[in-house]
Amino acid sequence: MSEKLSGMAGTQFEMPVILQDTLINGYINPKRGTEMDTVYKHVSQLTRRNLLKSGTAIAASILALQCGFARAGSLAGTADGPPRRGGTLKYANTDTLKPFRDPAAVDSLGASDAVRGVAEFLTRVDENNVPHPHLLESLDASADLKTWTLVVRRGPVFNMPTPREIDADDVIFNLKRWLDPATGSSMTGLLQPYLKPDGIEKVDARTIKLHLSNATNSLAYDFFHYAGAIMPREFKGDFLAEPWGTGPFDLVEYVPNQSFTLRARKDYWRKDADGQALPYLDEVVSVDIKSQAPAQIAGLVSGEFDLALGLDVSSYKALSEQPDIVVSKTKSAGTLLFRMRVDVKPFDDPRVRMALKLCQNREQIISLALGDTAFDGTDDMVAPGVDPAWASMDTPKQDLERAKALLTEAGYPDGFETEMRYPAAPEFIGAASQVFAQNASQIGVKINLVPMPAEAYWAKWLEWGFGASYWSHRPLATMLLGLSLRSGAAWNETHFSDPEFEKLLDEASATVSVDDRRKAYGRLQPYLRENGPFAEPLFIYALAAHTKRVKNFKATAFRFGAFDETWVDA
Repeated sequence: MSEKLSGMAGTQFEMPVILQDTLINGYINPKRGTEMDTVYKHVSQLTRRNLLKSGTAIAASILALQCGFARAGSLAGTADGPPRRGGTLKYANTDTLKPFRDPAAVDSLGASDAVRGVAEFLTRVDENNVPHPHLLESLDASADLKTWTLVVRRGPVFNMPTPREIDADDVIFNLKRWLDPATGSSMTGLLQPYLKPDGIEKVDARTIKLHLSNATNSLAYDFFHYAGAIMPREFKGDFLAEPWGTGPFDLVEYVPNQSFTLRARKDYWRKDADGQALPYLDEVVSVDIKSQAPAQIAGLVSGEFDLALGLDVSSYKALSEQPDIVVSKTKSAGTLLFRMRVDVKPFDDPRVRMALKLCQNREQIISLALGDTAFDGTDDMVAPGVDPAWASMDTPKQDLERAKALLTEAGYPDGFETEMRYPAAPEFIGAASQVFAQNASQIGVKINLVPMPAEAYWAKWLEWGFGASYWSHRPLATMLLGLSLRSGAAWNETHFSDPEFEKLLDEASATVSVDDRRKAYGRLQPYLRENGPFAEPLFIYALAAHTKRVKNFKATAFRFGAFDETWVDA
């Protein structure tokens, strides 16, 4: 018994029924091991053109990508009814609208939203964390995950003064820029561990082969990282001067720390299910409200804007009581880290770092900072229930006696005094930091808290010796760990450099099946808990809210502002 699904190009694929729950709906439950085994056994039954040749798949989500059932557009007859064309959607941005020039070097969600409407990605990860081909027609891997074949889609056109269709040379141009440390891109940290410039082979005008130095199972996800927007090969490095892309909107203006405006293209390549043009909206306007809770609440209730992403918990609770506002709560791998630079005393001593982990009262921190919009942190950056290969481990318990003993061993029998900086927004970071400082005082560590405007904190976030940093959602733990903890990675704010950790991370990244990756995580997670450079009290739910005039908006753990299939009522 099977179901037929149509991909973007209209090709039909046979799919066993067992895959419908696990793949089509994008839901991967790590506890359903027997069903996942059945999925892998059924892979060979699929009729497909671009399925992985391996007898097992990288993960259910990669199977989804290879089967090619990315949506071509909105589905007619959704719960919100038929689409309405026209109008402007105005939204409060997830993050500050930082100044930027190069999309590859963007390091904030707010600025990336301005890029996202104009320039697109090779893949697209949906609200269920399932990747789909986007600017790629297909993405195919060898059995050992070391050779990947990319086929560029026909149809997407760059909105340059002389418009032209995307081709393999454009993809290669971006790959090489991302791999160049001089670009200053976080894509470097994602790709460099397994891809070198000489591993990029142009096969023909639409086909590229990537010959990897190390196997990876995260390529489809890495291509959707928010610094991975595809620019044409003519791009010189200034997006505000050359806002070129294949996306559904044109950039009208970008005013740092204030707002940006996007206007719909009339020649966008994607169509909806009825073959009609996308996007539905005429215009999107994003406003920087500095993540201030009162502004979030007042703006939505008054109708000043239609939608807000990345809500504070107080905004979420207040808006939940408003009958005309729709709120959403999405489990994510977004996490708060009390992170320590390992090249700065006293944090160069792993015993000091462990003491600060052990002093955490997670229940207290979560209760006072976020309540039911957060769940326990684990000191290993692997969010339970988000990455399907998460290795189930007990949450670390507070142990004040051991923490004191470790400080004594490290030469601090009476504790020490230090300074910890944190961004004043979102508001939960300050509340959590205050509770953490109280926890630390119980082991003799006096933490002098230094709240900073968010833009000031993030302007030098890689420099602080001790800080409270928030990391946004990534669907695979290997992505987050690679960006933040690999030696030399652009976003390695703790200056962590540990060959054993990187060996374990490489091992997890090279696994084919979810079960094998779970085993690799089972070795990596305990090591990171013992040796990692941060205390991690919590993971958060991504919170969003919108007025009822907003239709067909799908909140995601990414908190991205993407509105190519959204419309508004009059």
